[in-house]
Amino acid sequence: MKHGDNYVTENKSKADLFNSFFLSHSNIDASNAHLPGNEDVNPAVVLDSIVATESDVKDLIKSIDPSKATGPDGISPRLLKEASDAIVPSLTRLINLSLSCAKVPESWK
Repeated sequence: MKHGDNYVTENKSKADLFNSFFLSHSNIDASNAHLPGNEDVNPAVVLDSIVATESDVKDLIKSIDPSKATGPDGISPRLLKEASDAIVPSLTRLINLSLSCAKVPESWK
């Protein structure tokens, strides 16, 4: 990414440049805004305390619009819906493992 006469290669620097750009085009009055303190964070609510059920996953798959294009994995939404009974148990286990380990596969990001 080029900034002036220099190239920015560090991710944080790129993010800072994007932030500066969008802030310079913002007209939001943040003079009374404040970030919540740590006292507002409930330590009991963390990713490893979330559990997806097969019913949750099935409901999400049912809500997929089959007329949409395939994702980066090349799997069509229609195929996901049609195969839902076969894939929901494994997909649910995978989601729960990801949550309990607090790790998201790179390809999901």
